[in-house]
Formats: sequence, C-alpha cells, structure tokens
Amino acid sequence: MRRPASAPEPHPIWPGPVFETVMAELIRTRRFGLARAVAIARYVGARREDLTKIPRAARAGGRFAFLSGKRRVPVNLREDPELTRWLAQTPETQPLSDWQATRTAAKRRTLTTPITLVYNRQGQPYSADGLAQELAKVVGELHKAGRIDHARYDVHGLRHTRGVELALAGATDAEGAAQLGQVSPASFAQYRRQADRIRMADNASDKLTELRARQAGAAEANSPGTKSATGGATKVQRPAALPGAGR
Repeated sequence: MRRPASAPEPHPIWPGPVFETVMAELIRTRRFGLARAVAIARYVGARREDLTKIPRAARAGGRFAFLSGKRRVPVNLREDPELTRWLAQTPETQPLSDWQATRTAAKRRTLTTPITLVYNRQGQPYSADGLAQELAKVVGELHKAGRIDHARYDVHGLRHTRGVELALAGATDAEGAAQLGQVSPASFAQYRRQADRIRMADNASDKLTELRARQAGAAEANSPGTKSATGGATKVQRPAALPGAGR
C-alpha cells in the first residue's frame, strides 16, 4: 500500500546540524556506544541490525569491513575520515561512572571490553530494538527542548542520508549498492532518484539567482542617473516583467 501523500517522510534525511547536535548530546551524556552507532550508520550506511553485530575487528588498515543483512553481503570500503574523527572521540568500551567505580560488582561487570564496536551504557552489545529506542529517546528530548526540528530522525534515516550523499557524489547504482551492502544495484535507485530531485531543485535555484542578477544589472544600467558612453543620459527602460505578471 502506498504512503499517503500527506504523510511525513518516515525516515527523513539527517541535515548536518541535526547530526552534529545529536552527536554532541550523546557524547555529553556519556552514551558513547550509541554515538558510535550513529556515526557508523551515517558514514557507512549500516542497517540497525548490523550495527549491533559489527565486530571491533571490522576496522583494519584504514578500511571498514563487515557482513550486511540477512544475506550476509560482504561490505569492504575505505573508512570515511569523518567516521574516523568521530570514533576517535569515543572510547572502545563504556567507562565506569564515579558510582560504579566504588562498587566492586559493578566494576567487574562493566570492565569487560565488548567484542562489538557498538555497546550500551552497561558495556554490553545493544539489541536492535534497544538501540532504536535509546536513540528515539534522545532525539525526542532534543526536539522537546527545541534544539532540532522534529523527532522523526532515526537509524534508517542515517542510511538514507548516506545513500543520497553517495548518489549526489555521482556514484552509480552498482557502486552505491556495494557501499551499502545491497544485493542488487536496483535497490540503490531510490537514493539516486532522491539525489536527482535535489540536483534539479538546486539547478532551478541557480537559474533563479542568475535571472535576478541579470534583472538587477539591467535596472542599474537603465537608471536615470546612468550616463551613456557619449555623455548623455541613457533612456530609462522598465525591466522585463515575469511571465504572467499583471494578469
């Protein structure tokens, strides 16, 4: 069944300022493992279920490699420098809080280094639902505080963001599918179509900017105080009207 035209996009693309705001909040509140999940989803495009399973060994030699989806599609790509930068700001395991450091049992429980890149605040792997719920809670709080525009930003939206970014960069359907761990290049076509609409909208904006610059130049050249090359005042002409104006 098709989504009603009036319904909002279920997995919206994350604008840069929203991503930065969420990441800063996760690091501030010591949700380091969740911050890692958001960064990996943004710069690898990993699915929610994959994020909870990607091993620490996935990062090696400047590359990021794992098996994606139920079909275990191999993904092996150069690690995005932005991902490297964000992961460098998070520890490989959840640090002990001041309270935990005074409790022997808690210390034994949380000092174990997880085998996955992503971990919860107990230093254990997330479940897929647990990860989504924790992110939704943080996003909802930021929206309620007026720091981001809505509360629909989710993990799958980060995958969409990566896909559209690849398409805008000129990646073919086959190249994009290889990056996102998709079995068929046809699966990447949805991101290419989104990118095409963004390009067309930007091209239209550029043309409008050029039109206004030409109109402003013509108005200045034809203003009463503008002199012609022979020293006389130029004839004042009205700028061309927009199509349909005055009807």
